[in-house]
Formats: sequence, structure tokens, C-alpha cells
Amino acid sequence: MLSFRNALTNGIVDAKALQYHLKDIVDEDAGETKIWSTNSSVHFPKLPAGVPACSLFATSPPGEKQRGRENEPEFVGILLTLVRLVEQETDVLVAVNVPHIVGQYGVEEVRLEEGVRGGLVERAERVMERVIGSFEIREWELFVN
Repeated sequence: MLSFRNALTNGIVDAKALQYHLKDIVDEDAGETKIWSTNSSVHFPKLPAGVPACSLFATSPPGEKQRGRENEPEFVGILLTLVRLVEQETDVLVAVNVPHIVGQYGVEEVRLEEGVRGGLVERAERVMERVIGSFEIREWELFVN
């Protein structure tokens, strides 16, 4: 496993780091996770200027261990944002998971191939925007060098 220090030394860019963290979060039994879009310049207004942040939207099918349960999602939308604190040698991740359960969302309103994510993901994006707009670090001493 690649450490954060090695990732910095080897020049892994933020989008690659974000994909690395996504792999760590998603259930490996779930099948192929698809990344639909990325944004390499997310601005956190309450963090110092120049703090790199990026985001992605991906989908993942449910994991094997969950299949067959009542209310099993057909797929899960994943909004993932990475804040890279280089001097503190750490990453902060913000994740919003959006399960899509048949009968609880309009299947016809989700056309991911066309960039149409549907109402559930749009609401989740508004949640993510509120988190990004309000996120701040008040005690930098929490991060040990």
C-alpha cells in the first residue's frame, strides 16, 4: 500500500489520490466502480488559499454481501471530495453516498451516460456544496507532523 508520504514524493496528483481513496472506500466485491466526472479544482472558502481539493462522482453496484436483502440499492452514487493537506501530510475526505433503490427514485430520470444524474444525486450535490462552503479547520494542531 502506498503511504501518503510516498504518494507526495512520487508526485501523485490529487485526482489520482482521490481515486486511490475511492478504491479504499468501495467494497471490492461490489464489481466495477465507474467514475463519471471529476473536478480538479474545488474551492473551500474557509481554508487557506492554495489548499488543493478535488472531487468526483462515481457509481458502484451493491456488494455481494448485501445482495438479496430487502431495499437493496440497484446502485450507489458516490460524491467524494478530497482536501489535500500537504504540510500536515494528510488527506481529508468528504463522502456522500446516494443509494438508488428501485421504486424510490425515477429510473427514467437517471441517464448517467448523458450526464443526467437525477434528483437524488442533485440533492446530494447541494449537501456537498453546503459542506464545502462551511468546512473549516479550527485546530491545526490536531494534525501531527
